[in-house]
Amino acid sequence: MGNELRIGMVGLDTSHCEMFTELLHNHLHPYHVAGGKIVAAYPGGSPDFELSASRIGGITSTLCDQYGINIVASIEAVAQQSDAILLTSVDGRIHLEQFALLAPFGKPVFIDKPFATSYRDALKLIEIAQIYQVPLMSYSSLRFAEGIVNAIMKSGEDPNTGLIATDLCQ
Repeated sequence: MGNELRIGMVGLDTSHCEMFTELLHNHLHPYHVAGGKIVAAYPGGSPDFELSASRIGGITSTLCDQYGINIVASIEAVAQQSDAILLTSVDGRIHLEQFALLAPFGKPVFIDKPFATSYRDALKLIEIAQIYQVPLMSYSSLRFAEGIVNAIMKSGEDPNTGLIATDLCQ
């Protein structure tokens, strides 16, 4: 593996897990991202959320069987084996709990959408990141979807910054 970034994954219940792994592991993929590999993953999931519970087994099997990802027994084990973490759990309600376990390791974390399911939880995520000085990022390509961009433009916001045009003048 050499100088490759060792990436961990928490929450194997979204198709993003397979897509991220494919982009990192498959050198033949036209959008391959060199420099990192998924080395450890924790299935996680939410038993009370059907979209989550119904996907965990299949995605876990794919990552293990097709890509040789080490499936571990805890979120902490993912952090111990990784240089950076992708928190991909589809259920945003559990992101705060999962991130609170990852943050003490001080490693960069990407939180897949939804970042949080409440403003309060979003603030707590940021507060925890600041306490442990953890680089934290979240992003969604949905911001580039034509319908979303059109709706944002109609609202007066700049789709690239999220600022309302009048905010820029103050």
